[in-house]
Amino acid sequence: MADTNRYVVKIEAYVYGKDDYHVRMKAHKMLDKINADNLNADAEIKELGSQPFGTFKYRELEDFSRPSKLDEPDDSPLPF
Repeated sequence: MADTNRYVVKIEAYVYGKDDYHVRMKAHKMLDKINADNLNADAEIKELGSQPFGTFKYRELEDFSRPSKLDEPDDSPLPF
């Protein structure tokens, strides 16, 4: 590796989803693909936010960690 140089690449992407949970899931799947395809990429999510198309309004998500099934919104009817 003495003949190669290391570079930093900053990428910004748009991810569409029905809610914060869904977008977090898709963003982490993209991150996993980058890290799987590129040895030692160590890609990470620095910021995740919502911005409706055609507006300057931006809402940064406080929690952009990898979601678990416990985080998923549960819309199923209650058992009683």
